[in-house]
Amino acid sequence: MMRKKYKVSLILIVVGIGILFTACTTLHHPQFGKLPEQVRLERIKQSPHYIQDEFIYPVATPMLSDGESTLKIFWDNFWAEKQQTIPTQAIPTVNTNLLALNPKQDVVIWLGHSAYYIQLAGKRILVDPVLSDHAAPFSFLVKAFKGSTLYKAEDIPEIDYLLISHDHYDHLDYATVTQLKDKVKNVVVPLGIGSHFEYWGYPLSKIHENDWFDTLRTDTGLNIHTLINRGNISIWFDSNTQWYAQPKGKQGRNQTYSDTAIQCCLMIKSLFRLSLGMVTGFVQSLIKLCCLDSTAPNISDIRIPPFVEDKSILILRLAIKKALMGSIYSLTPLA
Repeated sequence: MMRKKYKVSLILIVVGIGILFTACTTLHHPQFGKLPEQVRLERIKQSPHYIQDEFIYPVATPMLSDGESTLKIFWDNFWAEKQQTIPTQAIPTVNTNLLALNPKQDVVIWLGHSAYYIQLAGKRILVDPVLSDHAAPFSFLVKAFKGSTLYKAEDIPEIDYLLISHDHYDHLDYATVTQLKDKVKNVVVPLGIGSHFEYWGYPLSKIHENDWFDTLRTDTGLNIHTLINRGNISIWFDSNTQWYAQPKGKQGRNQTYSDTAIQCCLMIKSLFRLSLGMVTGFVQSLIKLCCLDSTAPNISDIRIPPFVEDKSILILRLAIKKALMGSIYSLTPLA
């Protein structure tokens, strides 16, 4: 009996040592990055937003709704009816040849999830690129949907600014940023993330760490403003977009608002699930907040327009980011 217990104990010790060894070996892999130390850590501690060993969001935001608890959420999710969460077919996509684009043309191309390729003021900008087929430290976890991994590192042109919002695996991918290292001229990241890029071999001269509300003023035609983002919807109106319709010289009632303006209203109606009667007031409030000299279409003006080629009127991005420093970037061309 004692001999049997001795064997079981020995097996458990060996298994435990094996698990510990595997964990230590795995966690030392470069993909896990490196925590900030010395100068980088000291700058974090000097941030006015860093209080009692954590970054404090300026506006008090409850993490849970009234009456909710973490245990209750796990319990409800465990017993919830399972729905179809994975597409049964490949995602329909269009593979744009980024290398063939005119660098002087302003464009925004969605690369999937939170990744964007942007050309603005003659500069190429890449946001949160994940070109791998998974968003996790191990390839068998968090697999990408079929058809959503169109681009490889060789498809990406030289990048003037690589912007990283935070270091979750679905926004900062070790394989991607190391493969792009020789193509990237500058990296802009929130405080605490620069140490990853330094550890991965990026030159210090390329790494720019920004605190909330910092602005990176460049001499290449752009200012990069680091803003706070936490579970919000950001809506940008392009003041150069044609909001009102051009007179057509026909008899009868001319169309007052452009198809682009009407499409904007329909997008907001769908996004916020508003009735047509509510859209006008909502859009007018947004226009006022943006300090634009325009008016919102009324109910009689809003109807389904034909296909609109002008995509610049509205960029909607829904991002729920909970990290050490979740950030979004506002890009301002210099006058």
